[in-house]
Amino acid sequence: MRLYLLLLFFVIGGCSSKVLFKSYGSDISPRVKCILSSSKYSDERISLAEHHHLAVTERIEECQISLGRRYENGFGVEADYELARFYYSLSPSGFRYLASMAENGIGQTVDYLEAERLYRESVSAGVPCSPVNLAMFLERRKSSNVSEISSLYLDALYSCRGAWTALWRLYESGVPLSDVQILRYQGFWLEKWQASVGVRLRRSKYIQEEVGKLSDATVLKLGFSFKRGRQVPEISIVQSSGYEYIDNVLLGFFERSTYEGIILKDSDDAFSFTLPLLISSSQR
Repeated sequence: MRLYLLLLFFVIGGCSSKVLFKSYGSDISPRVKCILSSSKYSDERISLAEHHHLAVTERIEECQISLGRRYENGFGVEADYELARFYYSLSPSGFRYLASMAENGIGQTVDYLEAERLYRESVSAGVPCSPVNLAMFLERRKSSNVSEISSLYLDALYSCRGAWTALWRLYESGVPLSDVQILRYQGFWLEKWQASVGVRLRRSKYIQEEVGKLSDATVLKLGFSFKRGRQVPEISIVQSSGYEYIDNVLLGFFERSTYEGIILKDSDDAFSFTLPLLISSSQR
């Protein structure tokens, strides 16, 4: 399979921007107050009465979950598992906490069937990262349905960081993925890699200094080919920027980069693409 990114450009240039920081005072939002209250060191940030009001009357989801955590863990209150389950049950986001309590027998008898039902309810409700929670539960229960497990991780690639490493780990353990799944995975891998490249290029003082020597914008196109059995891709210059030293600087940058987690289909000899870099020294 050959994938071309003809419209993708990373702009390498000087940046001038101000980052503003806002300190939290007494006027922090109710959501933030509730979130902070779920730490064992932060039980005085919000009164129990206000926390209950925000969770039950105002129905603020973060307050429902954080109040459940306070009662489950005894943060600023005496642990009360019934109250913890009550507050968790007020929103779909609490289903995974209820499932965890059932799975681990926290304040109740261990109930794997109930835990699985709740994990699946969380997925059905569209709670972020819930597919990962269900997949990990199924792995812990040594489910034979590895196809469902891999599909759950795949569905969560864009919404949950843990899905990325979990799917790679599953593949490395010998669980096969379909060609369609691998294509989706490759697309996500490429997006994730592009984002990391853009950040690292902008952070490199040496590259910024070299780019600063240019008077005009130019385009350099690099070709990448990930072949089976190789730890690093073959990298080539598809189109020169017209400045040999810039070509070599950027080629060296990518040759020193790390590349992890790429998966090839059985029918693929290589996973290849072209990366155009718009190089400019102008202030942006």
